[in-house]
Amino acid sequence: MTWLRRSRFGHWVHFLALPLAGYDGRAGASAVAAAARGVIVAFALLAFGYVLNGLADRRMDRSPKNHFVGDSVSARGAFTVLAALVSLVVLASTPAPLPARIATALCLASAVAYSVGPRLKRFPVVGSLANLTNFVPLLWVGVVDAGEPRAIGVLAVAFGCLLLQNQLLHEAADRGEDSAGGVRTTVMLLGREGSATAAAALGLLAVLAAWRAGISPWLPALVYVAGFPLVLARSGDDERRMAHVRVAHRAFSIVFGAALFVVR
Repeated sequence: MTWLRRSRFGHWVHFLALPLAGYDGRAGASAVAAAARGVIVAFALLAFGYVLNGLADRRMDRSPKNHFVGDSVSARGAFTVLAALVSLVVLASTPAPLPARIATALCLASAVAYSVGPRLKRFPVVGSLANLTNFVPLLWVGVVDAGEPRAIGVLAVAFGCLLLQNQLLHEAADRGEDSAGGVRTTVMLLGREGSATAAAALGLLAVLAAWRAGISPWLPALVYVAGFPLVLARSGDDERRMAHVRVAHRAFSIVFGAALFVVR
């Protein structure tokens, strides 16, 4: 439980639903087995990525959310946990079809590149976009066979856009920590107004993808094209408020994502 807490499980538990995007009820028991396999792989990938990021940031991220700060974590203990998670990823994904294995490898490589080397998170725009390869491939890790369900494409667009919008809110909330750690984020580069414009564009793409899937665009547009971008434009320099706004965005997006899963 200690290492699960250090991985910030509460911050990514909702992502464990992503592999269910590949569920195909027509495949019967095979679909259930593939979904279970996908959730196991997603759990190991997410735990690996968050533990690795916490370890890599323990000297620059002094906030309470990083459970590795000020901790005498032995190199052997950290290596053992990370190696165990990678082993679980490999074992669980071995019987998976090719698209699932490619998605798994992409997530694993992206986690290393993002946090360690070349540490993509320290570059504006590139670091933000790297979140796409960190999380979006999880939509494919639970597919039953090589024939990708067409609905995943729509989910990927909507999820990816809202993920990046949330990342902009995250960067606004962590501006002070990032600056102190030598990380120059997209929000720092674009400023409040530029970041709000980017957030509105991302929200519009997400709404259009959801509309294509069959969800009425008016309420999502009010929330994602107007609401959150406007808050970012007006309060982007208030780190405490942006931290609360980011949590609210995550809650709205969970509900929005659930609706997409139902209508897909």
